[in-house]
Amino acid sequence: MDAVTRAVALIRDAGVPLKRVGVEMAFLPMDAGWALADALPGAELKDALLVLERLRAVKSADELARLKTASELVIASMLEVIAAHGPGTTKQQLSDALRIAEANRGLT
Repeated sequence: MDAVTRAVALIRDAGVPLKRVGVEMAFLPMDAGWALADALPGAELKDALLVLERLRAVKSADELARLKTASELVIASMLEVIAAHGPGTTKQQLSDALRIAEANRGLT
């Protein structure tokens, strides 16, 4: 299920009348915006970037714990890659190694 299909399902499952749907226009690909508008006829898509940023700024204790764990895993992945590579390593090789190290830690 793609992101738009999932978003539409969640919006419909909420069971509230649709007048406006807040989205982050700066980050919404045009084709996704069109698909969202087509799937929610009569609903106006509004740029809610600032509102959503403010809502995300306040973290619960659980969110903070998850962020801490994720950050620690990213740092461990980076340290692993740095220790295993040296001069002459390309940016692509470092990027590939980091992707693998992060995946091995469940960060995908």
